Amino acid sequence: MADQYLTHDDYNVMGGILSKPEFENQEFAARKEIDKETHKRIVIENDEANVSDDVLETLKRLVFALISQELLGSVMGRKTTSESNGRRSASYTDDKGEAERLIRTYLAGEVNKDGVQLISPSIQVARVLRT
Repeated sequence: MADQYLTHDDYNVMGGILSKPEFENQEFAARKEIDKETHKRIVIENDEANVSDDVLETLKRLVFALISQELLGSVMGRKTTSESNGRRSASYTDDKGEAERLIRTYLAGEVNKDGVQLISPSIQVARVLRT
């Protein structure tokens, strides 16, 4: 299993308020979102990382931001968008879009120790064109 991007101790130092079990669930979800966006280009196992210490610090701050965004969304209510087409209608929340934006913002231009960009430039361009 990969090591956490942010430990509960570091989370508390940064001002986190979740208990350890709640934090571990949120950190896991944030890590999975980051792994999805980076196509698992970040590897941390047995305290060894394929990214620099600066990128590790960025990851800590990113996970904290993602957890805070999730908490804020659950306290303030989700941003809901509705669509309708004739008799059919759909409502959805846009939290994933915000998570993706945070990940792209924090990790833009960052590379692993092999020089591979964590966020693919082609993915960034494609998402900008879709917006």
